[in-house]
Amino acid sequence: MSRRARELWPYLAGGAAAFAMIPVGTGDTGVDGSEVLLAAALFVAVALAAVFAPWSRLPRALGLLPLLACFAAIGLLRDAEGAAASGYGTLVLLPVFWLALHARRRDVVATLPFVGALFVAPILVDSSRYPEAEWRRALLWMIVTPIVGLTTQTLVERVSATARHDPLTGLANRLAWEERLPLALAVAGRTGRPLSLAVLDLDGFKAYNDTHGHPAGDRLLVVAAAGWAGEIRAVDLLARIGGDEFGLLLPDAPLAAAKSVVARAAAAAPEARFSAGVVEWDGGEDVAALVARADAALYADKTARAAAR
Repeated sequence: MSRRARELWPYLAGGAAAFAMIPVGTGDTGVDGSEVLLAAALFVAVALAAVFAPWSRLPRALGLLPLLACFAAIGLLRDAEGAAASGYGTLVLLPVFWLALHARRRDVVATLPFVGALFVAPILVDSSRYPEAEWRRALLWMIVTPIVGLTTQTLVERVSATARHDPLTGLANRLAWEERLPLALAVAGRTGRPLSLAVLDLDGFKAYNDTHGHPAGDRLLVVAAAGWAGEIRAVDLLARIGGDEFGLLLPDAPLAAAKSVVARAAAAAPEARFSAGVVEWDGGEDVAALVARADAALYADKTARAAAR
């Protein structure tokens, strides 16, 4: 199962359950079968597009089209089951939750007119099927839906920030590092701009811990991280990727500039002596090859520093 399919399966399962629960037929069911079939067709189209479309290569605005189709399918289901008496209006929360988890805040806010259209348009088309209270219900949905979406997004952002930061140093952690590297290489490959990477490893950290104790070792890590962080730009990424190993990603920085940053970092926290492997991306190697080359440069520098002592 693809990553996109794994993300979508709860929503697809919920949509499928919605169709399974609505009675389609004749007689006294009061259900418009043609509207249900149209809604089902939209749902299948949304599911296939969401799973198989190459969204990373398409304009971002096209990503909203499946969600618009979702709103249309929900409106058809709601109208088919009996308009104001239908419980299918609550399905509007599914696309809103999806946006809250995977899109930007303005995308969540942009759902407001679509939610309004979902609940207001049927009243304007055939007011006889909707009681006067339906206007208040529509307004309530228009107020509650973006609040629920934005609140969910805020909670997700807080959890995500916690999961991607090292609690001791406050730097990015290995998860954030591994997520950022392929994105940085993709941008550099697309723009042709230079990209450099450095791996930093504290010298003699185990001996320092054994001599001074782990609390002192933790303080050294915090001091080092604070000093080094002051020497980098906002676009750079400094991450703690191991116990005493750090990664430094430098977009738009050739090798000479990256080495200058590493030298300034060493001067900013002289008590935290380190070895470094600094490399510039050659424009063709993948993440694993680039990191392996930086590790080899780190090992060479650490060997040279040990021989010099």
